[in-house]
Amino acid sequence: MARVLLKRGAESLVGVHVGSGGVAVTASGDGVSLLDGTTLNGLRSFPLGGSSASFEGGGAVLLEGSGLLCCLLRDGHSGSEAALVAVPSAGPAEHTLADAAPRVPLPTGSRPHSLHALRAGAGSECVAVVLVSGQVAWTCPAGGELSMHTAAAAAAPKKGSSAVAAKPRAASSCCDALGVLSQPSAGSDATVQMYAWRGGSLSPSHALPAACPSPTAIATQLHLAGPYALVEWSSGAVSIVQGAGVAGGSGQVDVSGSELLGGGGSDAAPTSSSAPSAAALAGKKRKPAAANAAAGAGPVMATPYDDTQFMVARLSVGRPSPGLHYALVDASFGCAVSTGHITLEPAVLAAAGAAATSASAPPRLFAAGGGDGPRGTVLLSAGGALLALPLSAPRASLLGLVGRLAIGAGAAGSSTSAAPAPRGTLHVAELMPAAASSGLPGSSSAAGKAAPGGSGHGSAAGTAAGVLFAAPAAAVSVSPGPQGEADLVARLNSAVAGSDGDGSNTSSSCAKLLPSALSACEDAARGSRGVSPSLASATARCAGAAGAWEDLARLLSLLPMQGLPGSCCSYLLSGASCAQRYELLCPLACKLDEAVPSELVAALSTLLSPTTPANQASRKGYHTSLRAHAKAAISDASPQLRMGSASGAGDVLRGEAWRHALNLAHCAAAAVDGFGYSEVTLHALLSAPLDAPALHGCLARLSNRGVDRLLTYLAKWVDKYTHVLGDGAASVPLPSELLIPTFAQVLEWLRVLLDAHLARLLMARQPHPALPALAGALRDQMGACQQLLPLLGTAEHIRHAAPLPHPHVAAATQYTVELLDLGTRMAA
Repeated sequence: MARVLLKRGAESLVGVHVGSGGVAVTASGDGVSLLDGTTLNGLRSFPLGGSSASFEGGGAVLLEGSGLLCCLLRDGHSGSEAALVAVPSAGPAEHTLADAAPRVPLPTGSRPHSLHALRAGAGSECVAVVLVSGQVAWTCPAGGELSMHTAAAAAAPKKGSSAVAAKPRAASSCCDALGVLSQPSAGSDATVQMYAWRGGSLSPSHALPAACPSPTAIATQLHLAGPYALVEWSSGAVSIVQGAGVAGGSGQVDVSGSELLGGGGSDAAPTSSSAPSAAALAGKKRKPAAANAAAGAGPVMATPYDDTQFMVARLSVGRPSPGLHYALVDASFGCAVSTGHITLEPAVLAAAGAAATSASAPPRLFAAGGGDGPRGTVLLSAGGALLALPLSAPRASLLGLVGRLAIGAGAAGSSTSAAPAPRGTLHVAELMPAAASSGLPGSSSAAGKAAPGGSGHGSAAGTAAGVLFAAPAAAVSVSPGPQGEADLVARLNSAVAGSDGDGSNTSSSCAKLLPSALSACEDAARGSRGVSPSLASATARCAGAAGAWEDLARLLSLLPMQGLPGSCCSYLLSGASCAQRYELLCPLACKLDEAVPSELVAALSTLLSPTTPANQASRKGYHTSLRAHAKAAISDASPQLRMGSASGAGDVLRGEAWRHALNLAHCAAAAVDGFGYSEVTLHALLSAPLDAPALHGCLARLSNRGVDRLLTYLAKWVDKYTHVLGDGAASVPLPSELLIPTFAQVLEWLRVLLDAHLARLLMARQPHPALPALAGALRDQMGACQQLLPLLGTAEHIRHAAPLPHPHVAAATQYTVELLDLGTRMAA
């Protein structure tokens, strides 16, 4: 089921920018929402402000190296031209975007088409603005530039050529490359003009021709993905244009997305009449375009998934299977790797279906698996909503691709009178039924619908298959398929359970299987699908049973956040605590999707035990290591703090970077200062996901000595958050080694602990020493909250995005009332 990330009014989302540092979502008339790039949870918002301000050139983009959020704004009242605004993306917004300064004006008389962020390998960044005229302007806001540079014009058409200068239809960027798509007229060939950001300058590099797949097709979208570019057409076709990264390597393969996903497009490509179609061979009839429209089939969408695969999808509102139908396609040969269907909520599907027919705000796809984002996730913007779509994306198998190409070539080659298809067109749907029915490894279980087409496609497929079969066997690396992974998981689980049957003990059996299990995990992590939860949990349990803690640390480094099932692996917290491998507690707390309360309390009991000669050395070593990490973090923040202090300005004027560095230094120092050897080991456990109702019963079984020590530990955190850290610590991204509980987590643990042991604490002869300190700290917090109560009405007004009154209305409502008391006191 899809997850709704944001929901606004119809046609309100004007842009989505996905980067490794986060996802910036721009809503017309509202502002920019920044989502976490890993969890896709909301981080902060940047309100637009100003009743006359509006976004231009699409949505905002993120400069990840300098931490800037950039957008193009226009003030409607002043009639000024659009200008570039750059604000820090970290921390809360100090001003609205309309009030942000300084601004970088666009070249005089120009209108923006789209905004893009480019970054070279060395770390230099720029913001590029594609103009409606076809020119490209750029600037470096991180370097303090206040003017735009215009990139050199692309090479002019040769004399006597029929090429006509065309306005850009779409543009896209990837790393240090920018592509601008143009097409003079419907049915004519398009051109992708590539620009490169190198040496501190943006200049044209080369041009890629994109041949039109049908006589009346119009190029609608462009996507760059490193070595290749995708061009979407109004006919439902998607062109894979190779050579986006380097000049001279151009090649094109067209994929019929309309036929692959079912239903023809509005401008279907002609097929060969001299050969029987795949649909005729399968005994099926093509559904006409009118029938598809009646069934609620939306336009074909595409987005790169990684450097080797891309996704083709279509929304379907009508029966029999409403939702999003998709296919993952290999970018080199145009062969479908897998197909699937994602169910959408009825309300979301209705809004998305209405947006599918909108020309001003059509649905768009964005891959969220780049950088540090979650693998197997694609974002869908439709109907004013942004949705996260989970995908089951198997790693592409070379043997599977060869089988699809070879069988497709054989099936199509049986016809003798077919003419070869122009430009190496491969209709993917023709190859899918035969591959799905075969027993070749890597073949998809879901076959695409048959598509019409001649046997001429077999020539291109056979050539590609012949080239692959000619490669030496040593050069072909075959990863284990789903069945091989299932067998490995079964063997790991059997070894952990001690039922391997070879007479050896569990520890040695697990140790024998660990190298192959870790190798499979590394292969899966390098692929597009990532390590599956079943393989991750089986390998982790095997490492724990063998006592191979270094292998467990190696496995945890391959997993994403919350990528380890806690229902069967939470006991590793207790195991690592008993083995005194305290350095594993932080990665375990980050990678477990949940912590079973009983296992969490068991680990807590071990760590709350007194420090003895048996564990003193390991606890002291961990404390020393943690202090070294804290010193390193403080040293990293020191230059920014010294610059702010040298300016002599107040805290408000020193800027967001200075406050961020100060909060980082405070949090790093708070992680070690005032805590003993055993207390620093508790930070990770209290930072793990918490199920408070279930934890209550488990904490009731904690020993009295453990309760007293935990209460003292929690009182220290309450004092630190009240008098030192404050609310600024919540937005500080600390290193994983300095994982500390948030103030909300500390208060939740304190509430559950007091509730579980309230009777004993109340009946004690003397109150616990930490209780008076806790009462004083919480009293200070309550006093601060009381002072904020007068702002409650204003905060509610802003939270509901209520409009501010116009100046003339505000002036008319200001008046003074004078009362004159004419009453007289009657004498008695």
